[in-house]
Amino acid sequence: MNEKHLQEMIAGEISHYRTKDDPPPKPEPPTEPFESIEVSESKKETKERKRSGVSQSDFVDIFLKDNRLSDRRMVYVSKTTYEKLIKYVSVISDRKLGIVGYVDNVMAHHIESYKPAINDMYESKIGCKVFKN
Repeated sequence: MNEKHLQEMIAGEISHYRTKDDPPPKPEPPTEPFESIEVSESKKETKERKRSGVSQSDFVDIFLKDNRLSDRRMVYVSKTTYEKLIKYVSVISDRKLGIVGYVDNVMAHHIESYKPAINDMYESKIGCKVFKN
């Protein structure tokens, strides 16, 4: 095996071993640099809101507010979810919020957002509402 071909394969320049009968690879066409596109802050926020339903500032106000719990209860999350949370919660909250406070904020927002649906489903099973308006 030709050492040069082996190096090209390892570097990903060719996908298979070439024999002397194979044509040489076609050179890549030169690429032009991407043009820098300015996006206004309002467009960025609109794109962000479309993706997640809330803007970045709303996210901070809702989910990253200081939440020190004095009367806590244990809730479990999967290892995968925990590993995701541990990577970003402390960083995006500037180390002001732990995972427990963040999860509590997320769940409180979820309950408020879906209170009517939760009440309807609960009432259909039990005959009364779980949340008072």
